[in-house]
Amino acid sequence: MSLSIPRPKKSLGQNFLFDKNILEKMIRMGKITADLPVLEIGPGPGELTQTLLNHGCVVVAIETDRDMVTYLQNRFKSQLADGQLTLIKNDILREDWARILTGNKPWQVVGNIPYNISTEILFRFIDQREHCECGMFMVQKEVAERVAAKHNNKAYGVLSIAVQLATTPKLLFTVGRKSFTPPPKVDSAVLFLDCLTTPFPADVYAPTMKIVRKAFQQRRKTLRNALSGVGASAESVDNVFTLLSISPKLRPENLSLADWVALGQQLRQSS
Repeated sequence: MSLSIPRPKKSLGQNFLFDKNILEKMIRMGKITADLPVLEIGPGPGELTQTLLNHGCVVVAIETDRDMVTYLQNRFKSQLADGQLTLIKNDILREDWARILTGNKPWQVVGNIPYNISTEILFRFIDQREHCECGMFMVQKEVAERVAAKHNNKAYGVLSIAVQLATTPKLLFTVGRKSFTPPPKVDSAVLFLDCLTTPFPADVYAPTMKIVRKAFQQRRKTLRNALSGVGASAESVDNVFTLLSISPKLRPENLSLADWVALGQQLRQSS
């Protein structure tokens, strides 16, 4: 007897992907391997879940939709019974990721994630970067472009820098609206995040992100104005600009990742 797939809920940002060619392409280009555990965010009707299981992956899937959880429990009875699949009913933003991302092996985190919370999910992923090998997410194309953007680009901002301090991002390929049910109002892209082998430690990451967030709150202002009140005197900030050969007349989007790291460390010492 065939199971009836619950209708997608607009309130949960559900847009289901059934195209098996795209799903296989995601696994192939994301180099998802059965050698490492997988956390799947928002499995929906389980099409990506099935593809992962077919490739021999051991999967922990977290789903917030009660109707969909019931459907998945029926669809994957045997995989749930033999332990290849674990299903958790919860909101991914309320879940304690550290409770899941355990063991001796790093995790692969994947998902066709709701576009209305994709940025929050990416920041949560970055928070758990030390436990992860990589991430692969279907997101809004614009978000993928922001994540992968380099300096001197209008798309470059807080999200770009936060992700690039922890991973090497790559937009793998784009996916048209008609590939989804129902079709979203925006184009999509598969974003791959390869976690850095030697991630920046917290005492580098935190001060860097503190001044990045401060500066990009006023991204059209010059660095001197955008960083006023950063915790150091105006004179100290100017001295740091001189030391690092960074023009205070530049705008936040003009600084490279290396510039921001150096600036964060020097301003920390000057505070």
